[in-house]
Amino acid sequence: MLFMILQLFSCNRFSPQEKEIRDNLKKNVNLNMLINIQEGNTEISFNDFQNKYKYIYLVYLRNSCVPCYSTYIRWQKEMPAINEFDDCTVLFIINGSSYDEFIGEAFKSGLESDCFFTFMDPNDTFINGNEEIPESIIKSSILINEKNQIVLIGSPFSTPEMTKVFKAICSKEETH
Repeated sequence: MLFMILQLFSCNRFSPQEKEIRDNLKKNVNLNMLINIQEGNTEISFNDFQNKYKYIYLVYLRNSCVPCYSTYIRWQKEMPAINEFDDCTVLFIINGSSYDEFIGEAFKSGLESDCFFTFMDPNDTFINGNEEIPESIIKSSILINEKNQIVLIGSPFSTPEMTKVFKAICSKEETH
């Protein structure tokens, strides 16, 4: 009997990773450092960008990081296949100073087209401006809503379950 009671209570405990994810959902992401972003070689104001999209996936990468190019390519290929929402997009936040250098390496690594947005962050102002959010969460990629709150952590195409959660979040009409 005691064993069953212990099992019952242990089922309600979360792993450290699960607890970290739960603790960071609904946290606000500081985006004050984003004045202008790039869409290919065109620079646009972040305010115009943010007014157009209700949901933004923030994907943090580093320049001169070979696995980051693969991640970038995967997002470019897989996100359009599951994203059926006009008000949802991806913003790559890249620690590096040259978009041309980053995108050049990505094309050498197999990128076919660049269909999302980019913020080049040479001084890591994004990470430094969001110190209350663990770097591991930021590097996992995060979906934020129009209030800059984290609503999903992790790639939406990593598993069929994550794709379902992503689609459920983005299709939900929030009441104000």
